[in-house]
Amino acid sequence: TAGQSIATNRWWQKAQFADSFLLGGPVVGEVSKKPVLLLYLPLRDGLGQFDGTISAGIGLERLSHALSARQRERGGVVMLIDRAGKVLLSSGPSRFLSLRRADEALLAPQMATSADDKQWTFVAAPMFDRELLVAYAEPRASFANAALARIWLILALPLLATALSLAGVWFATQRYLLNWFPRLHGLTQRIAEERPIEDQVEFAAAPAEIAGIAQHLHSMAGTLSFNRMALQTALDTQKALTRELNHRVRNNIQIIVSLLTMQADRVPQGWMRNLFDQARARVSAIGLVHRFAYDQDNGRMGRVAVSQLLHDLCSQIRMASRNSPDLTLKVDADAGCKLSFDRAVPLMLFALEAISDAADRGGRKIGVRLKPQAHGCRLEIEDDGAGEGGLSDGGELMSALAEQLSGRFGFKPKTGETCTWLEFPGE
Repeated sequence: TAGQSIATNRWWQKAQFADSFLLGGPVVGEVSKKPVLLLYLPLRDGLGQFDGTISAGIGLERLSHALSARQRERGGVVMLIDRAGKVLLSSGPSRFLSLRRADEALLAPQMATSADDKQWTFVAAPMFDRELLVAYAEPRASFANAALARIWLILALPLLATALSLAGVWFATQRYLLNWFPRLHGLTQRIAEERPIEDQVEFAAAPAEIAGIAQHLHSMAGTLSFNRMALQTALDTQKALTRELNHRVRNNIQIIVSLLTMQADRVPQGWMRNLFDQARARVSAIGLVHRFAYDQDNGRMGRVAVSQLLHDLCSQIRMASRNSPDLTLKVDADAGCKLSFDRAVPLMLFALEAISDAADRGGRKIGVRLKPQAHGCRLEIEDDGAGEGGLSDGGELMSALAEQLSGRFGFKPKTGETCTWLEFPGE
């Protein structure tokens, strides 16, 4: 191209100090804009000064097709070997355990014997700082002509060396990355998703390293399956034990409530009778929370819906106050407030004490309101009592219960109305 200079190209600068045929690349061709290998012969003038090059470019795609055609035509084998000649990978049906004089094959064709005792001729090219070599072998008959071998050595060997390096990278990539690694990924995906692994021989033809990894993955899948079965068995056992424990605790709570009821019936009306009634109501509230903590989630300990607890608590209070038909309880509770079993118990006891305190002050219309806040919930117990005298003896208990909830409570008496409130963090 007119006005274009290649003097800054690396291969041109290298050619200035070379005395023989050179091979460069792969690079993107100046004209074709495709990956090519450069072949160039430095020229010298009468004084031995550098005077340009005779250059040519061979497309990598065309070179790859030509190498593949030669391999198919003459039964060639491409191998990846180490510096000692040990064969790591092989592309053809013939097997080679090792290639002697691998270093010498970098300079001239060498002889080798395959596992089936056939004679081969091979050449080698370095890869990755010469720690690995790529070797190309053909049956010995292909190199029988000495003149052909010499021409091959002088002209074709440098080109073949680079081509073999590219072929080795392609071969290793195809053999490991593009072929078997996606299959390994699919196998791990099936194991992670707990899907059955139907094809146990999928990796039978894989390289030893890949087959070993697949074998370990299959073993891991079996272990995981066994562990899942063991965990499921343990979980089923735990559920059964939890249901049995829940059943026994319910029975014990019911027995305690019945005993308190029997003792209360033997005591005349008065302060002692009130103590028995309070104890019975508190135990019933604990039993209510216990039932919801386990029953609402199929026997598993879970979070309790406070709104439902408040409705059932007020139902229990109404049934216990049949002698006070003028007492009404209205519940307005947000369903989004849920607590663990450990926190639901003190909250229900607090609500019970606040409602009982409102009734003791003469309140006959009691409203129970639960609403969400920015960082938790607010419980309000409002009544139409006089609000004189403040909280009863239950105030000390409510303070302790609010502390268990990491919350705070207050009491606001007004004319003809009283409100006891509790603010506590949510979960």
